[in-house]
Amino acid sequence: MKKKLPAELEYFRKSLREIQFPKLPPCIYFLLKGDQVIYVGQSSSLYSRLSNHRLTPKDFDRVFVITVPEEWVGRIDKIEASFIRFLDPPLNRTKRIGLWEAKTYLSIFGLPPGWVRRDK
Repeated sequence: MKKKLPAELEYFRKSLREIQFPKLPPCIYFLLKGDQVIYVGQSSSLYSRLSNHRLTPKDFDRVFVITVPEEWVGRIDKIEASFIRFLDPPLNRTKRIGLWEAKTYLSIFGLPPGWVRRDK
């Protein structure tokens, strides 16, 4: 059922376009400035979370997301920590997670076996 337009906006009906915000499943998101990942986070309400980030000094111009499969949502903290460990974004605090545990979680999302960061 379509919601009724508020009476105050009736005058502008021809010019108005309602924006739909689809509900996204829980996800890991990556904030980028240019080509650099500057922050990794997690959210079950991405649009709200991104709005909050706009109020902080995080200066980003791109956002990427990886949705987390339902069976892995209970481990989303570990998945987020794994991405932080491997990407080492400047605006994240270090989250404690072992190297092999991190590799295990990241392999779910396509990390090749034997991958090692060469710049650290």
